[in-house]
Amino acid sequence: KQGCDGGILLDDIPGSFQGEQTSPPNDNSARGFEVIAQAKQSVVDTCPNISVSCADILAIAARDSVAKLGGQTYSVALGRSDARTANFTGALLQLPGPSDNLTEQIRKFSDKNFTIREMVALAGAHTVGFARCVTVCNSNNVNPAAQLQCNCSATQTDSNLQQLDATPAVFDKVYYDALNSNQGIMFSDQVLTGNTTTAAIVTTYSNDVNVFLGDFAAAMIKMGNLPPSAGAQLEIRDVCSRVNPSSVASM
Repeated sequence: KQGCDGGILLDDIPGSFQGEQTSPPNDNSARGFEVIAQAKQSVVDTCPNISVSCADILAIAARDSVAKLGGQTYSVALGRSDARTANFTGALLQLPGPSDNLTEQIRKFSDKNFTIREMVALAGAHTVGFARCVTVCNSNNVNPAAQLQCNCSATQTDSNLQQLDATPAVFDKVYYDALNSNQGIMFSDQVLTGNTTTAAIVTTYSNDVNVFLGDFAAAMIKMGNLPPSAGAQLEIRDVCSRVNPSSVASM
């Protein structure tokens, strides 16, 4: 949202700091923060005299996760700094949502200088993993034609998870195959077949997984190179979940 700056890793501090983790698009959806914390500590223990940002660790973890699940590896440029602030409202307004129509999705990606093809490629991240039942299975968010039905209550307290395609642990093209058959589980996914331009890209990726994997890798490199906001306060955090004590003193 404000560049690849690790802002999402900052925890809330009741009464003094509001992070991004509890913003509705991220709340109980973005997970695994403890893995990044463990990786940071491992770097500190192994190379105590070398400063590695949490933002760099997060970018590397994303790349390695894609590769481990069968996707194409790609180069990650290093040298990022970490944000000293987070953006709760930015997460709410700028991240694509499950009920977003095609026009809204194109606008959000265009605001970050991504093309329509890059948008469709990045949507392919939904070929792995799960989403919260309360998000996916809401009647406004789910594709009623999907055969991969939501087996959850979809109440506000439902913390169960719903797989996003038929092979949630494999980075493949099954997501696009499902869209081509009107079987995308989320409304925001299925609308990618809603005009001739995006539908043609979906078909291209469904027909050739290697084209998808290459385009996804290129789009991830571009996303990782998004610069922090102008005037952003930056540092290399000692602990990924909070700003450095010296930063707090100077703020």
